[in-house]
Parts: sequence; structure tokens; C-alpha cells
Amino acid sequence: AAADLEDRSADDDASLTIDTWKRFQRRNVDEIQIQVANPVHARDGWQSKHTAVWIMTRDMPFVVDSVLMALSHNGQVTHHLNNVVFSVDRAEDGSIEALSRSLDHPNRELLLYAEVDRMADADLADLESRLQATIRDLEAVVGDFGAMKAKLAELQALAQASPAGDEESLAFLDWLAADNFTFLGFRSFEYSGDRIRQTGDPLGILRVRNRASERKLSEQPARTQAFLLDPSLLAFSKSGTRSRVHRPAYPDYVGIKRFDADGNVVGEDGFLGLYTSRVYRQDASDIPVVRNKIAEVMSQSRFDPAGFDGKVLAHLLATYPRDELFQIGTEELLQSAVAITNIHERRIIRVFAREESYGLFVNCLVYLPRDLYNTHARIKIEELFRQTFDAEDLDYDIHLSESIQLRLQYTIRIKPGSEVVFDRETLERRISELISDWRSELGQALLSAFGEARGRKHQREYGDAFPAGYREGYSPRAAADDVASIEQLSAEHPLLTRFYHLPEDEDDRQRLKVFHLGGPVSLSDLV
Repeated sequence: AAADLEDRSADDDASLTIDTWKRFQRRNVDEIQIQVANPVHARDGWQSKHTAVWIMTRDMPFVVDSVLMALSHNGQVTHHLNNVVFSVDRAEDGSIEALSRSLDHPNRELLLYAEVDRMADADLADLESRLQATIRDLEAVVGDFGAMKAKLAELQALAQASPAGDEESLAFLDWLAADNFTFLGFRSFEYSGDRIRQTGDPLGILRVRNRASERKLSEQPARTQAFLLDPSLLAFSKSGTRSRVHRPAYPDYVGIKRFDADGNVVGEDGFLGLYTSRVYRQDASDIPVVRNKIAEVMSQSRFDPAGFDGKVLAHLLATYPRDELFQIGTEELLQSAVAITNIHERRIIRVFAREESYGLFVNCLVYLPRDLYNTHARIKIEELFRQTFDAEDLDYDIHLSESIQLRLQYTIRIKPGSEVVFDRETLERRISELISDWRSELGQALLSAFGEARGRKHQREYGDAFPAGYREGYSPRAAADDVASIEQLSAEHPLLTRFYHLPEDEDDRQRLKVFHLGGPVSLSDLV
């Protein structure tokens, strides 16, 4: 955009263009060039107040968004980014012979230039290393995409003969193959002699990472053992390592189990990836496996689908966090969904927490009145969860609707092997204490002092009546006492005084409040 060029030097940009052309003009097309520098005029003939980044590679899907993720590490700001794909003919020495923007050329190369927050020269190697790791993962994903799709097709055929190959699970594999999953990696595990060991050749990002260490099945937590040996064909979980490709999320994992002749689980083939964006827009009742969970919950809830509660539950399930719908068990989903339905449109705070089967994550859904929500409240809740679960990392998402409630989802990465211990009621009370505002607490104090009918009336009358200076000096309970005094004023009795004593006051100290109907009264008139 033109606005992006306003504070740039034309001379520096002209020199930058020449510099960039020289870098791109002769290169080995089979290699990726990543160059990072702090341009200085005395040395380079041009300068930038930012750190400059050049990336030259064959054009691949997800390059730009993946590079932006790497550039944004630890809050780094990308101030400028330009990328263009050229169709290039090169000589044997790598020099350019012809250049065009043709879309059907066999050699299409990406030239990307970015400027990020100025870094110390000593830190440039770390940035370059991070970009190299990102591109390495990306090359593995793109290079093995066909092999991963072929592996899924092979496993689909084998699943047809599996003792656990029910119609819904097979339909899910068909759905997964229909461009609903961005494949990032694949690997196989074998369960034999109480050992869990990785077998075969991994694909995608798992090909460029260390192989999984061999483990004893009997030493895994009971929850994990039950998950691994469950006789269902499919298993859903998440990877504990963030993706460097496409989106900075924790990838989803879809496992396809193998069985022996007796129906025992003897291994698992697993795909790592990200559900595509359309999955999060798709009606949940159209997704195999998920739709069965929803139907089962609707049936077991015993709510009339045409009644109020039934409609609330149906809407809740349709908007339930999509990743959770894949991973949560039907019974746990039923309990949570019914409990959430029962708090519909109530000014109440509720927490629903689920520990992931491998013990790597705790997923917390927090429902709270939307008028209590702001960024400060979200951060306070985040800090509470970090302390409660000794979190290594934490993501959040917010769901807003026309309801008086909103939903916060926290995906909390915990230390492997740590024991998850918490009390839900304590969490809810602490959240209430952390985010409750003075006005809301006044409302509760008025209800306690006057009962529901008069309390609601006074909430409407006095909710916004007290100025900021008063709110800083007096508690909501004190304000409710003052409302009681104010309500006693009338034309016949326009003045009222009240002496009071606080627990922290000296014994010989008394305080005085004066209430007057109408305009302010001067101190001299009172005396």
C-alpha cells in the first residue's frame, strides 16, 4: 500500500532492490537461501532501521504464513513483507536466463523480503536458524504430502477388514481424506511385550524430528493405558509440540489402531495435522464420529428436541469447541453439555475442565457474564490457570453470541507426567473474586440488604449512581447501607445523619455521614 512507503527512503529502497536482485539473480534452485542482515549504509550502501530478511526457495504451499509465524516469535513485529513468485529459466551456473509470471511454468520460485524489529547482530544467527527449521519442516510436509495421502488410502483399505471397522469410523477416514485435514506428519507404533516402540519410516515433520523413545506400556498412567488399548478403531489427541507450518497451533493427532486375531490392540498408525478452516465452519452434525456423539448426547439428555432445553442443548453442541468434540468422550460431553445447558442465560461463573488422555493438556471452558469480560479479566484468569496447573504454555479462544454469557476456552500445556489436581468450585470462586467489578458486587449487596424485589429495583436505580471517587473509598456493602439511608429521605425529612465506627478505627473515633435530599449542603450550614 502507498501508506507503507511514506516513511521510507527512495534512495535506500532503490539500493535494496538492486541488492535483492543480485541475491536472486544467481542461485542454486535445489537449495533454500535464507539471509538475515542489519544493513548499514557505510558498509552496504543502503540502510534500514529494521533487520532485513531474504528467503529464496521453490514455491510451496504455506510458505508465507509459516515464515510470518517464525518472524513473529516472542512478540517480534514484522514491519514490512513483500513476496512474489516468478517463473524462472536458469542456466547451469544458476544465473537467470528468462523471468516471467507465468502460472504453468515448471520452475516457480518464491522471493520473499521482510523487515522485522531491529535485532542485535549476535541474535541474527538465532533468527536464521529458526527460519531454517521452519522451511525444513515445510519441505518435509510438502515433499511427503503425496506419500501421506497414499498411506491414508492404504490404511482405509485395511480398516475395512478391521474388527473395529464400524461404519462411522470408516466414514470419518473418507471425510479426513476429502481435504478436511492438512497432513503434517505420519508414524507407526507397535505394542509388543509391554513395550511401545516406533516402527517403520515416518513421514512429514516426523521424518525430520527424533524418533519417539521406547516406553513401557505398564508404566504409563492408567488413563493413557486405557486410551491406547481402547478397542475403538480411531483415537484423537493433540501433539505437545507446536506446528511451525501454516498455523502456530498444537497439531491434532488421528490414530488408526491395529488389532490381532483376538481383537487386541497391537499398534497404531497416526497422522499429525491441522483440521482445515472449513471444518470449523462446517455443521458438526455433518462430521462422522462427531455427529454420533452429538446424537447420543441429545438422546441421553432426555431433553425434548423441540422444547426450550433441547434447543439450547442443540445450539450448544453446534457451537462447542470443534477440537474438543473430536477428543472428548461421549459420557464426559453429556455431563458437561447438560450442566452448561442448565446455566443458560444465568449470571453465573462455571468452569469445565478436561484432562487430555496423554496427560499433556488440560482444556478449560469458562462461562461467565459477558459484561464482566475484558482483556484484563482474561489475563487474570490465564494467570490463575498457569498457577493452578503449573502450565508450560497456554492458548485461549473466545466465543461470543447474543447470550448474556460468553465462553472462554483455555488450552493449557502441562508438564508431561504431572498430576492434575484442582477443585472446580475453588476455581470458580477465585475467578469471581478476580473479575467481579464494583457495580456487580453492589447489585449482590442490594439483593442481600433489600430482598429480590426491592433489590432489583435499587440495582436499576443506583447501579450507575455512585461516582468514581466514592467507589474508590467505599465498599459495595457500605453503598448498600447508604442506599438504605437515602431511601429514608423525603420532602418532610430531607436531612439524615448517621454515626458509624469501623473495626480498624481507634476506640474514641467516630465517623459521620450526612444525607441530604436535593442539592449539596455546605459544611457551615450543617454546623
